Amino acid sequence: MQVPVGKQGNLFWVPFFFIFYKEVRRFQSVFIETVLGPVVSTALYIVVFGMAMSSQLQGPDSLPYIAFLLPGLIMMSCLNQSFHGTTAAFVTAKYTGEIEDYARLPISSNQLLIGFILGGWLRGMVISFFNLIIGSLAYYYLYHSWIPLENPFLLLVFLSLGGLTFSCLGAAIGVWAQSHEHISAIGIFVLAPLIFLGGVFFSVKNFSPFWKTVSSFNPIFYMINGTRYSFLGMSDVSVLTCLAVSIFSILVIYGIAYYLCKKVHFQRW
Repeated sequence: MQVPVGKQGNLFWVPFFFIFYKEVRRFQSVFIETVLGPVVSTALYIVVFGMAMSSQLQGPDSLPYIAFLLPGLIMMSCLNQSFHGTTAAFVTAKYTGEIEDYARLPISSNQLLIGFILGGWLRGMVISFFNLIIGSLAYYYLYHSWIPLENPFLLLVFLSLGGLTFSCLGAAIGVWAQSHEHISAIGIFVLAPLIFLGGVFFSVKNFSPFWKTVSSFNPIFYMINGTRYSFLGMSDVSVLTCLAVSIFSILVIYGIAYYLCKKVHFQRW
């Protein structure tokens, strides 16, 4: 049967919005675990490193340490939660057998991936918003002024790029993984080193030449510096370079997720 031209757009958007809405409802239904827990975790970093140790630590160019730290923490939580949001969605679908239903439905790989990816991205953005509020209040408590935010639009851009990139990565790992061990291994041996070498807690200018070179291949380094530039108007690398690397990272990782989605057989665990 030929589908009327006016209905063809619905055939793309309805399945996509269904998957996206389902993912949003899923993380809303376990709010304490998916939102409150990560927000409290980042708040503890702010209290311990940004407030309690602020008199002993200092950012580059005599910057208050909490002003240097906060952009990195916000981006770190956005990346982590976007990644875990999407991987958890695929793991849940594999446990319940829902993943086999997706394989039978007349939806494309792009519809499936984009629905899951935007669900994970939204979770990361919501948590970043709460962390921004908590961090700003902590800064005000210490210095009786609000933390500088040079370019709010650029902040939104970099958080979105970072969140989407790691949500794509979460989708790729979620599609590929055959057990919880695979996902845990990626978190421990890939994500944690990338985040800690990305300059969340200190400037890579303090690194040895070897580790500076290693960091220059780390996409998180550019995402964090882009976020830091949005707040402070300063970063370790050019903001245009940060933007270019972030966009390139999304394209590459989405391509990998799409390839895996086409090649892997969806089976329940």
